[in-house]
Amino acid sequence: MAAVWLMQLSLVLLVSKFATGTPPSFLCEDENADYGNNCDMIGNYHDMNGFDIAETNEVNKLLYTLKAVDPDDENSPVTFEILPYTGTLLPDQANGFDYLNVGSSTGEVTTKTELDYETVHRLYFKWKLTDQDGEMFTTTVFTVGITDINDNDPEFTSSSYRLEAIQEGSKTPDDILVTANATDRDTGDDIKYDIVDSHLGWPCNGDIFKIDPSTGGISLKAGETLDFETSTLYTVCVRANDSGAPVGEPRYAYAQVIISIQDVQDEPPYFTKTNYDQEIPEDTPEGSDVLEVLAREGDRGVLVPNLILYSLTGGDGKFEIGNSTGQITIKELLDRETKTSYIVTVVAQEIHADGTLQAPPSSAEVNITIQVGDVDDKNATFTANVVDISLSENTLEGSFVSLDGLAVQDVDQAPNNLFYLHLGGPDADAFVIPNEDEAIRGDATVDVRVSNEKKLDFEANKFLEFEIYATDALGNQYDVAYVHVNITDQNDETPTFDRSEYSFTVEENSRGTVVGFVNATDRDSEAYSQVTYQLFGQGDNPQFEMNSTTGEIRTRNDSNLNYERQSVYFFTCVATDGQRSGTAIVQIELLDQNDNAPQFSATSYTTQVDENTIPSGPLLTVSASDADPSTDNNEITYTLWNDTYSDRFTIKTTDAGGVIRLQQTLDFEEDGSEIEIIVIATDTGEPQLSANATVKVRIQDMNDQSPIFTEEVYYGEVSEGAPRGELVLRVNATDADQENNVNSRIDYFFSDQTVSDFRIVIGTGEVRVNSGNLDRDEKGSYYMEVIAIDRGEPTNSGTCYVNITVLDINNKAPYFPEEDPTVGIYENATSGSLVAMVTATDLDETALLSYGVDLDNSAVYDEDGEEVPTTVDQFFWVENTTGDVYTTDTPLDRETTARFEITITVEDLAAFGSTPQTAEVLLTINVQDINDNAPVFSESGYEFNVDENTDVGSIISNVISATDKDQGKNGEIRYELADNVDSLLRIDPDTGILFVNGTFDREKYPNYTAIVVAFDKGSPELSSNETIVITITDVNDNGPKFESQDYTAEISEDFPNGTTILQVVANDKDESMQFGTVEYQIAAGNPDGIFTIGETDGIIMIEDGEKLDRETEDTHILTITASDGEKQDSVEVTITVLDVNDEVPKFATHSDTINLQESVEPGNLVIALSAVDKDQLDTNNSRVQYFIDGGNEEGLFKIDSLEGDILTQKELSNRVGAYRLRVVARDMGTPPLQSETLITVIVTDVNDDTPEIISPINLEVFYIPENYTGFVLEVEAKDTDIGPNGDVTFRFIQSAGETGKDDQYFDMVSAGNDTATISIHTKTDRETKDTYYLTVEVKDNGIAPLAATVSFTVQVNDTDDNEPIFWTDSENKPKADFTVSENDDSAVIGSVDLASDADEPQNQHIYYFIVDGNAEDQANGAFVLDNTTGVLSLQKPLDREQNETLQLVVKVTSDMDFSPAAPIPYDDKDNTLLEVTVTVKDTNDNGPVFYIKDKLYTGGVKDDAVFNSEVIKVEAVDKDLGDFAVVVYTITSQKYTSTDGKERDDNAFGIIKDTGSVITDKVFQKGDAGFYTIIVKAEDSLNSDFSDSATVSIYLYSEDQQIEMTIFKSAEEVRGYQDDFKQTIEEIILKYGDFSSSQSVKRASTTFTPVIVIDDIQIRVVNGQPQPGWSVMQLHAVNTEDNTIIAPQLVVNAIDDAYDYTEIIRGVYGVDEIVIAIPPTEAPPDLTWIQWLLVGILCAIVVIAFGLVATICIMTSRYKRKLRAATAGIYEPINPAANANHAPNTNKFTEPGSNPLYNSKLSDEYEKRYSQSPESAEAAEEDTKNEKISNGHAKKIPPDSKSVEEQEMVVDMFDDSQDYQEVGDNETGDLLLLQVLADYDKDREDGLVNLPEFANMTITEI
Repeated sequence: MAAVWLMQLSLVLLVSKFATGTPPSFLCEDENADYGNNCDMIGNYHDMNGFDIAETNEVNKLLYTLKAVDPDDENSPVTFEILPYTGTLLPDQANGFDYLNVGSSTGEVTTKTELDYETVHRLYFKWKLTDQDGEMFTTTVFTVGITDINDNDPEFTSSSYRLEAIQEGSKTPDDILVTANATDRDTGDDIKYDIVDSHLGWPCNGDIFKIDPSTGGISLKAGETLDFETSTLYTVCVRANDSGAPVGEPRYAYAQVIISIQDVQDEPPYFTKTNYDQEIPEDTPEGSDVLEVLAREGDRGVLVPNLILYSLTGGDGKFEIGNSTGQITIKELLDRETKTSYIVTVVAQEIHADGTLQAPPSSAEVNITIQVGDVDDKNATFTANVVDISLSENTLEGSFVSLDGLAVQDVDQAPNNLFYLHLGGPDADAFVIPNEDEAIRGDATVDVRVSNEKKLDFEANKFLEFEIYATDALGNQYDVAYVHVNITDQNDETPTFDRSEYSFTVEENSRGTVVGFVNATDRDSEAYSQVTYQLFGQGDNPQFEMNSTTGEIRTRNDSNLNYERQSVYFFTCVATDGQRSGTAIVQIELLDQNDNAPQFSATSYTTQVDENTIPSGPLLTVSASDADPSTDNNEITYTLWNDTYSDRFTIKTTDAGGVIRLQQTLDFEEDGSEIEIIVIATDTGEPQLSANATVKVRIQDMNDQSPIFTEEVYYGEVSEGAPRGELVLRVNATDADQENNVNSRIDYFFSDQTVSDFRIVIGTGEVRVNSGNLDRDEKGSYYMEVIAIDRGEPTNSGTCYVNITVLDINNKAPYFPEEDPTVGIYENATSGSLVAMVTATDLDETALLSYGVDLDNSAVYDEDGEEVPTTVDQFFWVENTTGDVYTTDTPLDRETTARFEITITVEDLAAFGSTPQTAEVLLTINVQDINDNAPVFSESGYEFNVDENTDVGSIISNVISATDKDQGKNGEIRYELADNVDSLLRIDPDTGILFVNGTFDREKYPNYTAIVVAFDKGSPELSSNETIVITITDVNDNGPKFESQDYTAEISEDFPNGTTILQVVANDKDESMQFGTVEYQIAAGNPDGIFTIGETDGIIMIEDGEKLDRETEDTHILTITASDGEKQDSVEVTITVLDVNDEVPKFATHSDTINLQESVEPGNLVIALSAVDKDQLDTNNSRVQYFIDGGNEEGLFKIDSLEGDILTQKELSNRVGAYRLRVVARDMGTPPLQSETLITVIVTDVNDDTPEIISPINLEVFYIPENYTGFVLEVEAKDTDIGPNGDVTFRFIQSAGETGKDDQYFDMVSAGNDTATISIHTKTDRETKDTYYLTVEVKDNGIAPLAATVSFTVQVNDTDDNEPIFWTDSENKPKADFTVSENDDSAVIGSVDLASDADEPQNQHIYYFIVDGNAEDQANGAFVLDNTTGVLSLQKPLDREQNETLQLVVKVTSDMDFSPAAPIPYDDKDNTLLEVTVTVKDTNDNGPVFYIKDKLYTGGVKDDAVFNSEVIKVEAVDKDLGDFAVVVYTITSQKYTSTDGKERDDNAFGIIKDTGSVITDKVFQKGDAGFYTIIVKAEDSLNSDFSDSATVSIYLYSEDQQIEMTIFKSAEEVRGYQDDFKQTIEEIILKYGDFSSSQSVKRASTTFTPVIVIDDIQIRVVNGQPQPGWSVMQLHAVNTEDNTIIAPQLVVNAIDDAYDYTEIIRGVYGVDEIVIAIPPTEAPPDLTWIQWLLVGILCAIVVIAFGLVATICIMTSRYKRKLRAATAGIYEPINPAANANHAPNTNKFTEPGSNPLYNSKLSDEYEKRYSQSPESAEAAEEDTKNEKISNGHAKKIPPDSKSVEEQEMVVDMFDDSQDYQEVGDNETGDLLLLQVLADYDKDREDGLVNLPEFANMTITEI
């Protein structure tokens, strides 16, 4: 009882719990974002209901996270579970249990398998939520939608559309040719069509077509038409684009539309050759063939071609043509000399077979030039046979005789036009023809020269006669010209004036006034004594004119005689009789008038001012002068002309001129870079005269404008493979400041200086590649700031941006981002299932990736790891464009093939370069087991009999069992009962034993039915069921009855076996199994046992092994019976069999071989074929089309695709042979079926082709050498016929030569069926016979044989055995003298074609080569010689200034490849060499150049210089010659700088334009100082562009600033070395000049650059007598640093100190004396005797005082000087490099008060020593060595001492012999000197003296 009670208590508690607990529920989120388990149906429940899932092929993809809560315990976990949906589903719906998984604890919903919208649109399932105890749960039905994405490509209805041939020109752009239609399984209907240029190697050429993007209708583009001649077949590549609908990237499909074109007659014929030009000899007979033209039908695709007719126009009626053959023949004889060529036009016209013309365009024409070849049929003739000429007496020998253009010509062509010219007649010895023995080719002007001038004497011979003959080489005369020469007199007397000089006067400004007369006479006869006068020397502006007949001189009517400009005119008057002239001097003096207006110093002035600035001082001072001498007329005032700018300036009249000031600012950008104002200078005369001058004010730009770029952003593109330096783009900025000025010159920079891949060219703005490693994948674009900065001060800038796109090149290989991926796929995957997306990555934009499978490196394995003998492509395939892996139609079976290892490859088809870009990856696919086998019951349904009231628990049956082919859980089975009404049955879930579980009541359940369900334990769970029928025993009282009496079905004849056709149902109201079971049978209508019926289910199917055949029986009527064993019912079932395309067309019996002659026309019937298809009539399954599928590669035949008739399509001419045509009969069913048959067409030959001679061509010439026998040529022919019709034979027929017997010298032997060789058996001899004329006939062997002939010539060649030469007679060598202008690099100089070759013309190989004179060191390779023509021309310009005459050596040779190993000098004995002289003519190519250093002249002018005196002469040198070298000098600028540094314009100097002499143009005042800076311009007189400028600095100096040097050399010698002398003095001043203590010059600069200005060099005059060989030079020195005159005393002191220059100054330049040129002072005024007395007393006192002081000073000075003299050479080290003076008395301390260089003793000594003879000089030298110094010690010279030291030691230190008497060696002498010498010895011993050569010498030795 206790146990029972406990059980009851537990039950109560359990029930209590269920009664009070709440199952879990989904969380919801309300509008306040609060979570709970109840949102009153307003919030958002986290149950996934209504959630939409995008279709996906990804398994285990997270879709959603469920959220739930247990209301009993919110912290208690909830378990999630998905349950199958048990309701009814529509076709597009599915059980979500099969597609989704849920994490039991996480609630994460993931995909179980792929979701495909095209398969299912919506999922239904149940969520089960269970609490932690598993006791409370809830289940709810939910649904989610599947949304479509774009994962299907469009599909065309056909991948290839093929149209029937369309006739060309028959369609317009409005006609739709075909419609390409595509569908897409994805939702959305937005397919667009377009035409692409290429796809997968398809032959796309549909560029003339367009496609409707919406409908796919294809038509022609506007303006396009179908043209057979353009293309016979088009492949239009069409692309369908689904636009990415509904979601995703666009997907594409492609199809080909093949359009063939049918040709029509719309093209003209065409000639087979474009050039038929021909040459024929002029003596070719009438009727001879010239050439043959051939035209063909222009429409090659038409079935019946037109005929061609030929016509000919032009040719002057000389030719005609065969209208059907095209053969052109000669109609009339030709003459090359009348006409050398003819142009004929041949027209080819198409006509129909009936003779009517084809509609245009139907004709073609070709122009043919027929050249007429020359034969030697003309002689040389003169242009005139009688010539009368005049020749002046005394004409020089060699002079050309003008024969009025007499010429001679042979109109034949070479080599038929050679002839010679010779002289004859009585006076032929007076004339000569140059190179008379040389042949003339073609034509020539007759060249006759004078050879005997003595015979041309008017007094002796007034007339001469001679003849000119034209002959052949043997002297046979062609023609003659008779020449009559009239000798004329010469003029040999000169006109003579009656006076040698004439003098006249005339007032200035006079015009048309007679000045005077001159007179001259001529003693010649009247013809030569008519004198005319001319006046020379007037220059470019003549003021006078002369009557050429009377000698009257007048002023010109336009003369402008100005006394102030020129007061006297000198002319040369020339009297001439036309040839000879006499001269006289004419002087005309002008009488003065007042007539001068002011003249500005310059016509134009230039000044400069900064913009926006008003200078504090004047801008410019202009000055004008008036040449009138009167002050009443020459006072000048200055004003400004009133114009645009005049109000901005003021002008003030001052003594210096008009001072101009700026009073308003100027602006460069507004006013420009320069403005002009006019200044007026007006004099005070009456009437007033004035002059204008232009003042150019240059506005100096200030940097007030910034650079502005033309664009804000510049765009550029560059390939990533671009090389370094490639131009990308150019930025450009402008600056409004002055052009070509620093303010507007712009530099460009990147603002980011770290930019390394690009660089910008600073000056141009070019952006160029700076790196060779651009990589679009690393950086595809650059955006950089560019700064433009001007160069002004301060700088301004502007910015822009540069946007550069790096263009991709395909240079990177693809790669797989995932290495060796592994995927799984369930074994029930359907065909076409996406297995994996193995996508490669290619960083290139243009990559075109193609995927494939490497089968050799792929394998299949079973579940045990053993390799399976199959290939992976049986199960999987890879989409070649995406890399997606799909399943094939072969189903997967994990039990057989468990693992696949697939090597997937990818290649970039658009790879750059030749190296393939590939990659591969190993994909492992594991086949996953799925529960794909449901349990199968052992029986199909179970029936049991159960008695009523059978006990509960009784076993009904133990035979219910089921098996499952799956493994593991998927194969384990449990049993359940369904539809177990009232639970009357129970089944053991593990064993399947069926028990009675309740009481059966037959009255309630006469038949009890339940469902037994067998479940496996797989996921998803699969099941099967069978019906359990429990029959309660009953009696049979009802028969079966069919539910319908009309059963019909339609099935195709290929309906599969085992498939339900239809089901008949009969019912039996008896309920017992015994009496209520109905069985079905086929009682009738199935004699062949085709059908079977299920005995119990009434399902009618086709019996296994049987097959329907509609063609045998198309309707079956079956009688079906239903029986319960005793009673039955019957019904008729009608089954209609529908046709499928299962019958192959069969050809009717036909002939397999057809014979055709090659002559049949296109369109001829070959054979009519037919094929029958037994499929249903009038359907595509039985409709047959015919095709020729092989053997018709040449397109000779065609077939009617519907009728089967084979026709010829092209002409069969020359198509002989057998053609095996494979003909296909194909029905139009799906899929189409076909059969084949072979037709052999044998095309037989007809002898319709004339043999064609390939070689030789007609009239061809063959050349053989002399003395030759053997092979000559091969005749080759072909006959396109076959057999005997194509076999040919060869033979000679009668020819033109030697009465047609030239073939007797030859043999012809056949060398095969189509060739024959011709050889000559008689040795050739050109002199005996040089030409053979042969004709060969070629004939075929047909029944009606056809033949062709060819005529040709065999020519015997001359032997080449002579070299070309220039001359044969050494006395008559040709000359080649040419003249050419310099600087012409392409001039043709002349021809050296002067050589001849004794061989026949064809062996005359004459080639010319320059062998010397053209090398780099000679002519710089300037010459080029045409080796063939001998034309000498230039390839580089010559420079006359380098070489005025060039000598070349030309060699003639027959070797065209001649190349001398070394230059070949001219040898006058070598007749293959020609000396060529080329004289270079000058051109004006050089301008004048100032060659002075720094282009700087320095001169001086004395302050008392006279007006127009020469100051300095400048010289510019023009290297040209003659008129080209004339230099004109002008002054372009003059500025004066005062001593205080102020500068102004001052035109104080002029220049003589012809000589360059700078002259004074004003009178200077005494004491004027300062200097002038003059710019002198030298211009080429003929070309002002050639010019040079130099600066002339002229210093004002006075005479006391001059130095005068006396030089014992002539003035001419001194002028020769004056430049070197100036440089030497300047060196001395730089080295020894001392300005530190001088106050004579005001120094303005601390630096010092002396310049010596030589003022004059004249011969020395002493006592009024010139001294030859002596000169005087006057000079002054200038410091160019501060432009001051250097004090002359300083210069003299510097020269005095420069003892190391003594020998140069004295010995080289001969300077004898230097003094300061102080002008003489004025004489003092006369004094009274008292004044004289006072002066005398004062002078006496001064003299006495001065004498005392002088005596004391002299005594002191002597001792100092002696001491300094003694120590000068001892204590000073000797520097040989200093060029120490070694002349006598060079120590300046020797004589007191004297200039050491220029005292009389030195001069006398110099004269004595340098005037000695060599012998006396040696004696003097020996005496000098033995001289004694004052202390009695002899001077000794070490024998081995060097020359410099030796000379230094023999220098006399001083000579005191006049002051001290000589004493003995042991006497004291000068104690002071001895003390000094003793000190020296001591210092030497102590090592304090180190003299190289005298260190070991003692005083006594010295």
